[in-house]
Amino acid sequence: MGKATDFLKVYNAYWHIQYAFAANALQNTLLAEQVVGDVFTEFWHNFALIAPNDYDTYLNKALKLHCSKKLRTLDFNPHQLQQVECALQFSKDRLHLDQDSKSDLLETLDQLLETPNYERCLLFFKLRYRDNMSCKDIAKQQNVSIRNVEQYLTQALDILKSKSLNTPNT
Repeated sequence: MGKATDFLKVYNAYWHIQYAFAANALQNTLLAEQVVGDVFTEFWHNFALIAPNDYDTYLNKALKLHCSKKLRTLDFNPHQLQQVECALQFSKDRLHLDQDSKSDLLETLDQLLETPNYERCLLFFKLRYRDNMSCKDIAKQQNVSIRNVEQYLTQALDILKSKSLNTPNT
């Protein structure tokens, strides 16, 4: 009965923090509840193996992992996809638009040079998120490995992430 009591104390102390993080990350309260439930179920199974001073670290890492896994299964909605395509296109077109600004041009060149196969990144991103093709189907259609498709998608998302952090909202 001590294990259940101790677990309940930890659950009551952390569930609301875990839920708030998951709801914010997933932008979906039902999925957040599901993820937090999965995290605490996993936590219960490993409870005896985790030192009390490691509860916080364990729960936070587990939650981030479960949220990441869940996000990988979700499709972008049309509005999100449009924002992504605009950001990726902005990255490509910016090379031509900002030629007067030497620093902007150099920054854009540096970012584009870090992505050697920019066109493939954009193509694979559109196939995956606009056309809702699986990585396996894209790999088969483009005659590349599934791992290559995943790498291109990661590069496309990295470009998007860097643009969203470096571009001020207007």
